[in-house]
Amino acid sequence: MPGHMITCPYCFKQFDDSKVHFRMETVDPDEEAFAPRTDEKYEEFWEPFGGTTELFSPSRDRAGDVSPWLRPVYDPMDPSKKEVFGGSARYLVGDDIVIGVKDRHDAVTERRVCPACHNPLPGRYGRYPVKFISLIGISGAGKTVYLSQLCKFMAARMGAYNIAVMPTSAYAYEYMTTNRVAANALLPQPTPPEIFQQPLCFDFHFRDSTGQPHSQTFVFYDIAGENLQFAEGRADIAESARRFGPFIRHSDAIIMLIDPMQFSGDDDHEDAVTALTVIDSMFDRERLRHLPLAVCISQADGKPQLSDGTIDKYAPTFCSDIIHVPALPEMRVNEGMGERFSVTDYNELRDRIDAFVRSMAYDVPLHTTLSMTYGCYNYFMIESIGVDLVEQEGEGGFSFMVPSATPRPKRIIEPILWILSKLPIGRGDMRPILEVRGFINEPGDWTCQFCGRPHIRATEDFCPNCRLNRFGQWRCPSCGVLNSGASEWCVTKGCKTDRFGNRKKMFGVF
Repeated sequence: MPGHMITCPYCFKQFDDSKVHFRMETVDPDEEAFAPRTDEKYEEFWEPFGGTTELFSPSRDRAGDVSPWLRPVYDPMDPSKKEVFGGSARYLVGDDIVIGVKDRHDAVTERRVCPACHNPLPGRYGRYPVKFISLIGISGAGKTVYLSQLCKFMAARMGAYNIAVMPTSAYAYEYMTTNRVAANALLPQPTPPEIFQQPLCFDFHFRDSTGQPHSQTFVFYDIAGENLQFAEGRADIAESARRFGPFIRHSDAIIMLIDPMQFSGDDDHEDAVTALTVIDSMFDRERLRHLPLAVCISQADGKPQLSDGTIDKYAPTFCSDIIHVPALPEMRVNEGMGERFSVTDYNELRDRIDAFVRSMAYDVPLHTTLSMTYGCYNYFMIESIGVDLVEQEGEGGFSFMVPSATPRPKRIIEPILWILSKLPIGRGDMRPILEVRGFINEPGDWTCQFCGRPHIRATEDFCPNCRLNRFGQWRCPSCGVLNSGASEWCVTKGCKTDRFGNRKKMFGVF
Protein backbone atom coordinates (compact mmCIF):
# COMPACT_ATOMS: atom_id res chain seq x y z
CA MET A 1 0.00 0.00 0.00
CA PRO A 2 1.40 3.49 -0.88
CA GLY A 3 2.49 5.71 1.99
CA HIS A 4 1.90 9.35 1.06
CA MET A 5 1.27 11.74 3.95
CA ILE A 6 -1.63 14.03 3.11
CA THR A 7 -2.42 17.38 4.75
CA CYS A 8 -6.12 18.21 4.50
CA PRO A 9 -6.60 21.63 2.79
CA TYR A 10 -9.60 22.31 5.07
CA CYS A 11 -8.77 21.19 8.62
CA PHE A 12 -5.00 20.61 8.10
CA LYS A 13 -5.03 17.20 9.81
CA GLN A 14 -2.33 14.87 8.48
CA PHE A 15 -2.91 11.24 7.56
CA ASP A 16 -1.58 8.45 5.35
CA ASP A 17 -3.28 8.15 1.96
CA SER A 18 -4.47 4.65 2.91
CA LYS A 19 -6.51 6.25 5.73
CA VAL A 20 -8.74 8.31 3.44
CA HIS A 21 -12.49 7.83 3.68
CA PHE A 22 -14.84 7.70 0.70
CA ARG A 23 -18.20 9.13 -0.23
CA MET A 24 -20.13 6.33 -1.84
CA GLU A 25 -20.76 6.48 -5.55
CA THR A 26 -23.70 4.16 -4.96
CA VAL A 27 -26.65 5.95 -3.32
CA ASP A 28 -29.88 4.00 -2.78
CA PRO A 29 -32.62 5.18 -0.38
CA ASP A 30 -33.88 1.59 -0.17
CA GLU A 31 -30.57 0.27 1.18
CA GLU A 32 -29.73 1.49 4.67
CA ALA A 33 -25.97 1.34 4.10
CA PHE A 34 -26.23 3.48 0.95
CA ALA A 35 -29.07 5.84 1.90
CA PRO A 36 -28.30 9.61 1.81
CA ARG A 37 -27.78 11.16 5.24
CA THR A 38 -26.46 14.20 7.08
CA ASP A 39 -22.72 14.04 7.71
CA GLU A 40 -22.03 15.33 11.24
CA LYS A 41 -18.28 15.85 10.76
CA TYR A 42 -18.87 17.77 7.55
CA GLU A 43 -21.64 19.89 9.07
CA GLU A 44 -19.45 20.67 12.10
CA PHE A 45 -16.71 22.06 9.88
CA TRP A 46 -19.01 24.26 7.78
CA GLU A 47 -21.35 25.52 10.55
CA PRO A 48 -19.08 28.49 11.54
CA PHE A 49 -19.07 29.64 7.90
CA GLY A 50 -22.83 29.62 7.47
CA GLY A 51 -22.97 26.46 5.37
CA THR A 52 -21.06 24.77 2.60
CA THR A 53 -19.95 26.37 -0.67
CA GLU A 54 -19.08 23.02 -2.22
CA LEU A 55 -20.36 22.80 -5.77
CA PHE A 56 -22.63 20.02 -6.92
CA SER A 57 -20.88 17.10 -8.67
CA PRO A 58 -23.14 14.57 -10.42
CA SER A 59 -22.96 10.84 -9.92
CA ARG A 60 -22.47 8.14 -12.49
CA ASP A 61 -25.46 6.20 -11.14
CA ARG A 62 -29.20 6.77 -10.87
CA ALA A 63 -28.79 8.93 -7.76
CA GLY A 64 -27.12 11.76 -9.65
CA ASP A 65 -29.29 14.43 -8.02
CA VAL A 66 -28.00 13.73 -4.49
CA SER A 67 -25.78 16.50 -3.08
CA PRO A 68 -22.24 15.17 -2.63
CA TRP A 69 -22.17 16.02 1.11
CA LEU A 70 -25.26 13.85 1.69
CA ARG A 71 -23.64 10.72 0.34
CA PRO A 72 -22.74 8.15 3.01
CA VAL A 73 -19.07 8.22 4.00
CA TYR A 74 -17.16 5.09 5.03
CA ASP A 75 -13.69 4.04 6.06
CA PRO A 76 -12.70 0.98 3.98
CA MET A 77 -10.36 -0.07 6.78
CA ASP A 78 -13.18 -0.18 9.35
CA PRO A 79 -13.86 -3.90 10.01
CA SER A 80 -17.48 -3.14 10.95
CA LYS A 81 -18.13 -1.83 7.40
CA LYS A 82 -16.90 -4.86 5.48
CA GLU A 83 -20.35 -5.51 4.03
CA VAL A 84 -20.30 -2.07 2.37
CA PHE A 85 -17.20 -3.06 0.39
CA GLY A 86 -18.02 -6.70 -0.17
CA GLY A 87 -15.42 -8.00 2.26
CA SER A 88 -11.89 -6.61 2.40
CA ALA A 89 -11.42 -3.21 0.80
CA ARG A 90 -10.61 -3.28 -2.91
CA TYR A 91 -8.49 -0.17 -3.36
CA LEU A 92 -7.56 1.49 -6.64
CA VAL A 93 -4.06 2.95 -6.82
CA GLY A 94 -2.86 5.51 -9.35
CA ASP A 95 0.36 7.51 -9.46
CA ASP A 96 1.42 5.53 -6.39
CA ILE A 97 -1.44 6.90 -4.28
CA VAL A 98 -4.83 5.52 -3.20
CA ILE A 99 -7.39 7.11 -5.52
CA GLY A 100 -10.50 4.94 -5.22
CA VAL A 101 -12.26 1.90 -3.83
CA LYS A 102 -14.99 -0.49 -5.01
CA ASP A 103 -18.16 -1.06 -3.03
CA ARG A 104 -20.10 -4.31 -2.77
CA HIS A 105 -22.04 -3.41 -5.93
CA ASP A 106 -18.69 -3.23 -7.75
CA ALA A 107 -19.21 0.54 -8.23
CA VAL A 108 -15.98 2.53 -8.20
CA THR A 109 -15.91 5.65 -6.03
CA GLU A 110 -13.09 8.16 -6.26
CA ARG A 111 -14.75 10.66 -3.93
CA ARG A 112 -11.96 10.75 -1.36
CA VAL A 113 -12.57 12.77 1.79
CA CYS A 114 -10.52 13.75 4.82
CA PRO A 115 -11.09 11.27 7.66
CA ALA A 116 -11.26 14.14 10.19
CA CYS A 117 -13.63 16.67 8.56
CA HIS A 118 -15.03 14.70 5.59
CA ASN A 119 -14.26 17.50 3.14
CA PRO A 120 -13.37 16.45 -0.42
CA LEU A 121 -9.78 15.84 -1.48
CA PRO A 122 -9.74 17.17 -5.06
CA GLY A 123 -8.48 14.97 -7.89
CA ARG A 124 -5.36 13.13 -6.82
CA TYR A 125 -4.50 15.63 -4.14
CA GLY A 126 -1.75 14.36 -1.85
CA ARG A 127 0.63 12.80 -4.34
CA TYR A 128 2.90 15.90 -4.31
CA PRO A 129 4.22 18.19 -1.57
CA VAL A 130 1.72 20.97 -0.83
CA LYS A 131 2.13 24.72 -0.45
CA PHE A 132 -0.73 26.83 0.97
CA ILE A 133 -1.20 30.44 -0.19
CA SER A 134 -3.76 32.82 1.32
CA LEU A 135 -5.12 35.64 -0.82
CA ILE A 136 -6.22 38.51 1.43
CA GLY A 137 -8.04 41.72 0.60
CA ILE A 138 -11.09 43.74 1.58
CA SER A 139 -14.30 43.26 -0.40
CA GLY A 140 -13.94 45.36 -3.52
CA ALA A 141 -10.15 44.95 -3.77
CA GLY A 142 -10.75 42.59 -6.67
CA LYS A 143 -9.92 39.17 -5.15
CA THR A 144 -12.72 37.35 -6.95
CA VAL A 145 -11.84 38.89 -10.32
CA TYR A 146 -8.15 38.20 -9.72
CA LEU A 147 -8.73 34.55 -8.77
CA SER A 148 -11.03 34.02 -11.75
CA GLN A 149 -8.40 35.42 -14.09
CA LEU A 150 -5.73 33.26 -12.46
CA CYS A 151 -7.85 30.18 -13.14
CA LYS A 152 -8.17 31.25 -16.76
CA PHE A 153 -4.68 32.51 -17.57
CA MET A 154 -2.23 30.98 -15.08
CA ALA A 155 -1.41 27.88 -17.13
CA ALA A 156 -0.58 29.92 -20.24
CA ARG A 157 1.33 32.66 -18.38
CA MET A 158 3.35 30.26 -16.21
CA GLY A 159 4.17 28.17 -19.25
CA ALA A 160 6.38 31.03 -20.45
CA TYR A 161 8.54 30.34 -17.38
CA ASN A 162 8.74 26.60 -18.07
CA ILE A 163 6.23 25.77 -15.33
CA ALA A 164 3.29 23.58 -16.31
CA VAL A 165 0.15 24.32 -14.26
CA MET A 166 -2.85 21.99 -14.12
CA PRO A 167 -5.94 22.21 -11.87
CA THR A 168 -6.28 19.20 -9.59
CA SER A 169 -10.04 19.09 -10.22
CA ALA A 170 -12.80 20.72 -12.24
CA TYR A 171 -13.47 23.23 -9.45
CA ALA A 172 -11.07 25.81 -10.93
CA TYR A 173 -13.02 25.75 -14.18
CA GLU A 174 -16.30 25.94 -12.29
CA TYR A 175 -15.02 28.91 -10.27
CA MET A 176 -13.95 30.67 -13.48
CA THR A 177 -17.34 30.03 -15.09
CA THR A 178 -19.29 31.13 -12.01
CA ASN A 179 -17.19 34.31 -11.72
CA ARG A 180 -16.92 35.08 -15.42
CA VAL A 181 -14.91 38.13 -16.49
CA ALA A 182 -15.90 39.02 -20.05
CA ALA A 183 -16.62 41.90 -22.40
CA ASN A 184 -19.91 43.71 -21.75
CA ALA A 185 -20.65 41.48 -18.73
CA LEU A 186 -21.19 42.52 -15.13
CA LEU A 187 -18.07 41.88 -13.12
CA PRO A 188 -18.22 39.14 -10.45
CA GLN A 189 -19.73 40.29 -7.19
CA PRO A 190 -17.36 40.41 -4.18
CA THR A 191 -17.51 37.37 -1.94
CA PRO A 192 -19.32 38.17 1.34
CA PRO A 193 -16.68 38.34 4.10
CA GLU A 194 -18.29 35.63 6.24
CA ILE A 195 -18.29 33.07 3.41
CA PHE A 196 -15.50 30.52 3.08
CA GLN A 197 -14.95 29.54 -0.54
CA GLN A 198 -13.62 26.13 -1.50
CA PRO A 199 -9.84 26.34 -1.96
CA LEU A 200 -8.45 26.36 -5.49
CA CYS A 201 -5.84 23.64 -6.06
CA PHE A 202 -3.27 23.47 -8.86
CA ASP A 203 -0.38 21.11 -9.60
CA PHE A 204 2.84 22.84 -10.67
CA HIS A 205 5.36 20.80 -12.70
CA PHE A 206 8.85 22.17 -13.32
CA ARG A 207 12.53 21.24 -13.70
CA ASP A 208 15.44 22.49 -11.62
CA SER A 209 18.68 23.87 -13.07
CA THR A 210 20.02 20.31 -13.55
CA GLY A 211 16.96 19.18 -15.49
CA GLN A 212 15.51 17.10 -12.64
CA PRO A 213 11.67 17.14 -12.71
CA HIS A 214 9.67 18.24 -9.65
CA SER A 215 5.99 18.65 -8.84
CA GLN A 216 4.12 20.51 -6.11
CA THR A 217 0.49 21.24 -5.34
CA PHE A 218 -0.48 24.85 -4.62
CA VAL A 219 -3.67 25.60 -2.69
CA PHE A 220 -5.13 29.15 -2.85
CA TYR A 221 -7.55 30.52 -0.22
CA ASP A 222 -9.80 33.56 -0.59
CA ILE A 223 -9.79 35.43 2.76
CA ALA A 224 -11.73 38.67 3.13
CA GLY A 225 -9.67 41.38 4.80
CA GLU A 226 -12.73 42.42 6.84
CA ASN A 227 -12.29 39.20 8.83
CA LEU A 228 -8.83 40.22 9.96
CA GLN A 229 -9.93 42.78 12.52
CA PHE A 230 -9.80 43.20 16.28
CA ALA A 231 -12.90 42.61 18.37
CA GLU A 232 -14.81 45.83 18.99
CA GLY A 233 -13.87 47.31 22.34
CA ARG A 234 -11.31 44.58 23.08
CA ALA A 235 -7.64 43.98 22.37
CA ASP A 236 -8.04 40.44 21.04
CA ILE A 237 -8.84 39.46 17.47
CA ALA A 238 -12.44 39.22 16.27
CA GLU A 239 -14.33 35.93 16.17
CA SER A 240 -14.26 35.98 12.36
CA ALA A 241 -10.46 36.16 12.49
CA ARG A 242 -10.46 33.08 14.71
CA ARG A 243 -12.60 31.21 12.18
CA PHE A 244 -10.32 32.03 9.27
CA GLY A 245 -7.14 31.98 11.35
CA PRO A 246 -6.14 28.35 10.57
CA PHE A 247 -5.90 29.12 6.84
CA ILE A 248 -3.60 32.06 7.59
CA ARG A 249 -1.46 30.19 10.13
CA HIS A 250 -0.83 27.29 7.76
CA SER A 251 0.08 29.55 4.85
CA ASP A 252 3.47 29.13 3.21
CA ALA A 253 2.99 32.55 1.57
CA ILE A 254 0.45 35.37 1.51
CA ILE A 255 -0.78 37.55 -1.36
CA MET A 256 -2.37 40.75 -0.08
CA LEU A 257 -4.50 42.79 -2.49
CA ILE A 258 -4.87 46.47 -1.67
CA ASP A 259 -7.66 48.57 -3.13
CA PRO A 260 -6.10 51.88 -4.32
CA MET A 261 -8.81 53.67 -2.32
CA GLN A 262 -7.20 52.32 0.86
CA PHE A 263 -4.51 54.95 0.31
CA SER A 264 -7.09 57.74 0.21
CA GLY A 265 -7.61 57.96 3.96
CA ASP A 266 -11.34 57.43 3.38
CA ASP A 267 -12.92 56.08 6.58
CA ASP A 268 -15.27 53.94 4.47
CA HIS A 269 -12.33 51.75 3.41
CA GLU A 270 -10.69 49.32 5.83
CA ASP A 271 -6.97 49.92 6.19
CA ALA A 272 -4.45 47.22 5.31
CA VAL A 273 -2.36 47.77 8.44
CA THR A 274 -4.99 46.29 10.78
CA ALA A 275 -5.02 43.06 8.77
CA LEU A 276 -1.21 42.91 8.92
CA THR A 277 -1.32 43.39 12.69
CA VAL A 278 -3.85 40.56 13.08
CA ILE A 279 -1.70 38.29 10.89
CA ASP A 280 1.27 39.17 13.10
CA SER A 281 -0.65 37.87 16.13
CA MET A 282 -1.11 34.47 14.45
CA PHE A 283 2.57 33.65 13.84
CA ASP A 284 5.68 33.34 15.94
CA ARG A 285 8.08 36.12 15.04
CA GLU A 286 10.76 33.95 13.41
CA ARG A 287 8.33 32.25 11.00
CA LEU A 288 6.69 35.57 10.15
CA ARG A 289 10.11 36.98 9.36
CA HIS A 290 10.62 34.41 6.59
CA LEU A 291 7.02 34.18 5.33
CA PRO A 292 6.82 35.54 1.75
CA LEU A 293 4.26 38.37 1.62
CA ALA A 294 3.37 39.81 -1.79
CA VAL A 295 1.67 43.21 -1.33
CA CYS A 296 -0.28 43.97 -4.52
CA ILE A 297 -1.98 47.21 -5.51
CA SER A 298 -4.92 46.06 -7.60
CA GLN A 299 -7.04 47.69 -10.32
CA ALA A 300 -3.99 49.49 -11.70
CA ASP A 301 -5.68 50.51 -14.95
CA GLY A 302 -9.23 51.04 -13.73
CA LYS A 303 -11.25 52.86 -11.14
CA PRO A 304 -11.74 51.36 -7.66
CA GLN A 305 -14.61 48.90 -7.35
CA LEU A 306 -17.42 49.59 -4.89
CA SER A 307 -18.79 47.05 -2.43
CA ASP A 308 -21.84 46.39 -4.62
CA GLY A 309 -19.66 45.30 -7.54
CA THR A 310 -19.98 48.56 -9.50
CA ILE A 311 -17.15 50.95 -10.30
CA ASP A 312 -16.97 54.44 -8.84
CA LYS A 313 -16.25 56.45 -11.97
CA TYR A 314 -15.79 59.62 -9.91
CA ALA A 315 -13.24 58.17 -7.51
CA PRO A 316 -9.62 59.26 -7.92
CA THR A 317 -7.07 56.62 -8.89
CA PHE A 318 -3.65 56.70 -7.34
CA CYS A 319 -2.05 54.24 -9.74
CA SER A 320 -1.15 56.78 -12.41
CA ASP A 321 0.66 58.78 -9.72
CA ILE A 322 2.83 55.74 -9.02
CA ILE A 323 3.74 54.61 -12.52
CA HIS A 324 3.57 58.07 -14.20
CA VAL A 325 1.75 56.67 -17.23
CA PRO A 326 -1.98 56.33 -17.97
CA ALA A 327 -1.94 52.52 -17.90
CA LEU A 328 0.08 49.77 -16.28
CA PRO A 329 2.95 48.72 -18.59
CA GLU A 330 3.30 45.02 -19.27
CA MET A 331 6.51 43.28 -18.31
CA ARG A 332 8.77 42.51 -21.23
CA VAL A 333 9.76 38.87 -21.71
CA ASN A 334 13.46 38.16 -22.29
CA GLU A 335 14.10 35.11 -24.44
CA GLY A 336 17.90 34.95 -24.40
CA MET A 337 19.88 32.47 -22.27
CA GLY A 338 16.71 30.89 -20.95
CA GLU A 339 15.82 34.05 -19.01
CA ARG A 340 12.16 34.97 -19.25
CA PHE A 341 11.63 37.04 -16.09
CA SER A 342 12.77 40.60 -16.79
CA VAL A 343 14.37 41.58 -13.50
CA THR A 344 15.27 45.05 -14.77
CA ASP A 345 11.74 45.65 -16.00
CA TYR A 346 10.25 44.42 -12.74
CA ASN A 347 12.62 46.46 -10.54
CA GLU A 348 11.80 49.67 -12.41
CA LEU A 349 8.11 49.45 -11.54
CA ARG A 350 8.67 48.01 -8.07
CA ASP A 351 10.99 50.85 -7.10
CA ARG A 352 8.28 53.36 -8.02
CA ILE A 353 5.72 51.53 -5.90
CA ASP A 354 8.20 51.34 -3.02
CA ALA A 355 8.82 55.10 -3.19
CA PHE A 356 5.07 55.78 -3.24
CA VAL A 357 4.35 53.54 -0.22
CA ARG A 358 7.24 55.09 1.71
CA SER A 359 5.84 58.54 0.98
CA MET A 360 2.54 57.41 2.55
CA ALA A 361 4.26 56.01 5.64
CA TYR A 362 2.89 58.66 7.99
CA ASP A 363 -0.62 59.01 6.59
CA VAL A 364 -1.02 55.29 5.90
CA PRO A 365 1.69 53.49 7.92
CA LEU A 366 1.91 50.48 5.59
CA HIS A 367 5.64 50.74 4.94
CA THR A 368 6.45 51.21 8.63
CA THR A 369 4.41 48.18 9.69
CA LEU A 370 5.92 45.96 7.01
CA SER A 371 9.52 47.01 7.62
CA MET A 372 9.24 46.57 11.38
CA THR A 373 7.34 43.25 11.37
CA TYR A 374 7.87 41.36 8.12
CA GLY A 375 11.27 40.29 6.82
CA CYS A 376 10.31 38.82 3.44
CA TYR A 377 7.93 41.04 1.49
CA ASN A 378 7.72 42.92 -1.79
CA TYR A 379 5.42 45.27 -3.69
CA PHE A 380 3.51 44.55 -6.89
CA MET A 381 0.97 46.21 -9.12
CA ILE A 382 -1.58 44.12 -10.99
CA GLU A 383 -4.45 44.67 -13.37
CA SER A 384 -6.97 41.84 -13.66
CA ILE A 385 -9.11 43.38 -16.44
CA GLY A 386 -6.74 45.46 -18.58
CA VAL A 387 -9.33 47.19 -20.80
CA ASP A 388 -11.48 50.28 -20.36
CA LEU A 389 -14.67 50.00 -18.33
CA VAL A 390 -17.79 51.53 -19.82
CA GLU A 391 -21.14 52.34 -18.24
CA GLN A 392 -24.06 50.08 -19.07
CA GLU A 393 -27.68 50.64 -18.15
CA GLY A 394 -29.48 47.86 -16.31
CA GLU A 395 -33.05 47.26 -15.25
CA GLY A 396 -34.79 49.87 -13.11
CA GLY A 397 -32.35 52.60 -14.08
CA PHE A 398 -29.47 50.82 -12.33
CA SER A 399 -26.16 51.36 -14.13
CA PHE A 400 -22.92 49.49 -13.78
CA MET A 401 -19.50 49.37 -15.40
CA VAL A 402 -18.47 46.51 -17.68
CA PRO A 403 -15.30 45.66 -19.64
CA SER A 404 -15.49 47.36 -23.03
CA ALA A 405 -13.60 44.54 -24.76
CA THR A 406 -12.11 41.13 -24.09
CA PRO A 407 -10.16 41.48 -20.80
CA ARG A 408 -6.36 41.51 -21.01
CA PRO A 409 -4.96 41.07 -17.48
CA LYS A 410 -1.49 42.43 -16.81
CA ARG A 411 1.24 41.23 -14.46
CA ILE A 412 -1.14 39.00 -12.49
CA ILE A 413 1.37 36.17 -12.04
CA GLU A 414 4.31 38.33 -10.91
CA PRO A 415 3.41 37.91 -7.21
CA ILE A 416 3.35 34.13 -7.71
CA LEU A 417 6.67 34.15 -9.58
CA TRP A 418 8.28 36.08 -6.72
CA ILE A 419 6.83 33.65 -4.18
CA LEU A 420 8.23 30.73 -6.22
CA SER A 421 11.65 32.37 -6.05
CA LYS A 422 11.36 32.27 -2.24
CA LEU A 423 9.84 28.84 -1.54
CA PRO A 424 12.14 25.80 -1.58
CA ILE A 425 11.67 22.77 -3.80
CA GLY A 426 11.22 20.77 -0.61
CA ARG A 427 12.01 17.29 0.73
CA GLY A 428 15.42 18.46 1.86
CA ASP A 429 16.15 20.52 -1.27
CA MET A 430 16.38 24.17 -0.22
CA ARG A 431 16.91 25.57 -3.72
CA PRO A 432 14.10 27.91 -4.83
CA ILE A 433 11.35 26.54 -7.05
CA LEU A 434 12.05 29.30 -9.57
CA GLU A 435 15.62 30.45 -10.09
CA VAL A 436 15.67 34.00 -11.44
CA ARG A 437 18.64 35.48 -13.25
CA GLY A 438 19.59 38.81 -11.73
CA PHE A 439 18.56 40.38 -8.43
CA ILE A 440 14.96 41.27 -7.60
CA ASN A 441 14.91 44.43 -5.49
CA GLU A 442 13.10 44.14 -2.17
CA PRO A 443 12.24 46.89 0.34
CA GLY A 444 14.28 45.44 3.21
CA ASP A 445 17.54 45.01 1.29
CA TRP A 446 20.64 46.48 2.95
CA THR A 447 24.26 47.15 2.03
CA CYS A 448 27.08 46.21 4.38
CA GLN A 449 28.79 49.43 5.44
CA PHE A 450 31.94 47.55 6.39
CA CYS A 451 32.78 45.52 3.24
CA GLY A 452 30.37 47.13 0.77
CA ARG A 453 28.41 43.97 -0.10
CA PRO A 454 25.09 45.17 -1.67
CA HIS A 455 21.67 43.51 -1.89
CA ILE A 456 21.65 41.66 1.43
CA ARG A 457 18.15 40.42 2.26
CA ALA A 458 16.27 41.61 5.32
CA THR A 459 16.11 38.01 6.56
CA GLU A 460 19.92 37.90 6.65
CA ASP A 461 21.19 39.47 9.87
CA PHE A 462 24.85 39.15 8.94
CA CYS A 463 26.77 39.99 5.78
CA PRO A 464 27.69 36.78 3.89
CA ASN A 465 31.13 38.25 3.13
CA CYS A 466 32.46 39.74 6.36
CA ARG A 467 29.94 38.14 8.80
CA LEU A 468 29.20 41.52 10.43
CA ASN A 469 25.71 42.86 11.05
CA ARG A 470 24.53 46.40 10.43
CA PHE A 471 26.04 47.47 13.76
CA GLY A 472 29.48 45.94 13.13
CA GLN A 473 28.92 42.92 15.39
CA TRP A 474 29.48 39.23 14.67
CA ARG A 475 27.95 36.11 16.20
CA CYS A 476 30.29 33.35 17.30
CA PRO A 477 29.65 30.20 15.18
CA SER A 478 30.55 28.01 18.18
CA CYS A 479 28.83 29.48 21.23
CA GLY A 480 26.44 32.04 19.70
CA VAL A 481 27.72 35.03 21.68
CA LEU A 482 27.47 38.42 19.95
CA ASN A 483 30.90 40.05 19.68
CA SER A 484 32.13 43.50 18.73
CA GLY A 485 33.72 43.80 15.30
CA ALA A 486 36.86 45.01 17.07
CA SER A 487 37.28 41.56 18.67
CA GLU A 488 39.24 39.13 16.52
CA TRP A 489 38.30 36.19 18.72
CA CYS A 490 35.15 35.37 20.66
CA VAL A 491 35.15 36.93 24.13
CA THR A 492 33.66 33.81 25.73
CA LYS A 493 36.25 32.21 27.97
CA GLY A 494 37.71 29.10 26.38
CA CYS A 495 35.80 29.49 23.08
CA LYS A 496 38.75 30.58 20.90
CA THR A 497 36.69 30.96 17.69
CA ASP A 498 36.70 33.79 15.15
CA ARG A 499 33.73 35.04 13.13
CA PHE A 500 34.52 32.67 10.23
CA GLY A 501 34.55 29.58 12.44
CA ASN A 502 38.32 29.22 12.67
CA ARG A 503 39.64 27.91 15.99
CA LYS A 504 42.57 29.46 17.82
CA LYS A 505 45.38 27.44 19.39
CA MET A 506 48.58 28.42 21.09
CA PHE A 507 50.70 28.72 17.96
CA GLY A 508 48.22 29.80 15.32
CA VAL A 509 44.96 28.73 13.78
CA PHE A 510 43.98 25.20 12.76
